Amino acid sequence: MVKRILTALLTVVAVAGLAPVASAQYMYMDANGNGVHDNGDRLNVNNDSTFVDIYLNTDLNRNGSAVTCNTDPLKPMTINSYAFSLVATGGTVVYGKYVNLTSAQFPNQAANVNLGDGMYEIGFYSFSYSAAGLYKVGTLTIMGTAGAPAIHLVDQVPGAQDFTSFGTECPCLAGDSTYRLDGPFTQAFYGGPGDWFDNDGLGANPIAITVALQDAQAEVGLVRLRWIVPDARGSVSMVQRRTATSDWTTLGQAEAENGSYVRYEDRSVTAGERYAYRLFVQSPTDQGYSNEVWVLVPTDAAPLALHLDPAYPNPFQTETRLNFAVPQSGSVRLTIFDVRGRMVTTVVERAFPSGWRSVAWNGRDHSGRLVPSGTYFAKLEQAGKVQMRKIVVAR
Repeated sequence: MVKRILTALLTVVAVAGLAPVASAQYMYMDANGNGVHDNGDRLNVNNDSTFVDIYLNTDLNRNGSAVTCNTDPLKPMTINSYAFSLVATGGTVVYGKYVNLTSAQFPNQAANVNLGDGMYEIGFYSFSYSAAGLYKVGTLTIMGTAGAPAIHLVDQVPGAQDFTSFGTECPCLAGDSTYRLDGPFTQAFYGGPGDWFDNDGLGANPIAITVALQDAQAEVGLVRLRWIVPDARGSVSMVQRRTATSDWTTLGQAEAENGSYVRYEDRSVTAGERYAYRLFVQSPTDQGYSNEVWVLVPTDAAPLALHLDPAYPNPFQTETRLNFAVPQSGSVRLTIFDVRGRMVTTVVERAFPSGWRSVAWNGRDHSGRLVPSGTYFAKLEQAGKVQMRKIVVAR
């Protein structure tokens, strides 16, 4: 794994007269939680984080056939370290937290490369070997931010100290005990092919079709939603919902209105529960998901006073929702201020009937520029009454 560490940890074996024939251990990424790699393994729509599990099989190929040591068939394909490198193509991504799920076997972290340029590398190691087999080594959070990014496992990224590899008792083709994924960096290091080839990354995320939530209104036993969809009548728009503890389920098809609007009423809600909604749109030439919106279902038939819920999510990076209650019909103003009391932007200023509403702030000022990370305040006003909430932008 880490060359300096492995120099001290592993015995270098001089291998003479070996043909440069590599085996095909298998590393893959799983984004839909079924433990295998399939066509469903791709990033979520942009600005929606994907939790990606990383798997490594040291003694089976992609097709399930058995693997033996390249240089000594009697040596087991044990493991005492792993590292992997990633590259995003077709769009931009942000790599978030990585959780090492094999800390009992590989507790020590090596170098980590994450410079925000679409490349990523991390590795872990141990001073003792674990048995050969399939390992779910960790989970990495990845979020697409633009384009239609795909994620590829590569042999190495510039600036990384490690190759995509695992340490093993089996001597590799280079003569040490680190099995390296084939690729241009490995071939330059070896003077020939690497030790293994089989790997699968993530396919490109769904095309981000332009869908915008126009309005979300909640009352006891009912949530009303309205989206702007290009070619609403020529598209199929399906509404999906989840909670904080459940996965996405499809509720039904949204109804097209005049122009570019679709609407949906969800009457299967529970008072006091918070739900996330998104719209999947299939047009003749395009498809994709809207960003999700969270709605809190009230417990009272009509709000008794002006009320502004805490922003959700908070802190946020690209968009946060603000749910508020209007006790009486009339003009409502929702503005954002910085810590110095300067107004940043007006989120909404118009007349509303009494009830619960949900609006979004996209983290931009009145000129459309992204605001810097920091603390801000949302101010809700109606008929001389004021509600305030703190919001944190974390980019």
